[in-house]
Amino acid sequence: DTKQAYQQRGIEISIFLVGSLICIALTSFIIIISFQRLLFKPLGQLLDVVKRVSSGDLNARLEGSFSEDEIGTLQRGVMSMTNRLVETITQLDHNVSELKLATVKANESVRIKGEFLATMSHELRTPLNAIEGFTSIMLSNMGIELPARAKGMIERISANSKRLLSLINDFLDLSRIES
Repeated sequence: DTKQAYQQRGIEISIFLVGSLICIALTSFIIIISFQRLLFKPLGQLLDVVKRVSSGDLNARLEGSFSEDEIGTLQRGVMSMTNRLVETITQLDHNVSELKLATVKANESVRIKGEFLATMSHELRTPLNAIEGFTSIMLSNMGIELPARAKGMIERISANSKRLLSLINDFLDLSRIES
């Protein structure tokens, strides 16, 4: 009887151990599935979005709702950063467009300024050169004899026209340097 009681007790212990192992295996399986669903899947999706965004795909988004735990906080943070990145790039593209337009306008202004200076140079120099030429003729007594008082006035006209011509040349030189 004792031998049979030991055998019966051994069978009960074996059944208990097998049952315990089955329960442990089922519990482990449930825990693994839970981790897969609650931890690994969201982290995998988050990693996929981060990789896509870092490679330039700014349309990458996380689907579904976010949990209230650390992973959800991380998911919301990544989506917020992605949205701000899209806004920043959009603003930069807009700024680049405005700068290109401003550059075109500035180049056109420089061109118009150059044309204006060339025209003004010609239009101002021509009469000043004529004044200087005629005063030189008059001062060299070619064709007429000038009284002393008139000669002094013509010398002043000549000096001032030369000064004015020099100022125009300096102004045009400064404009060319500025360009």
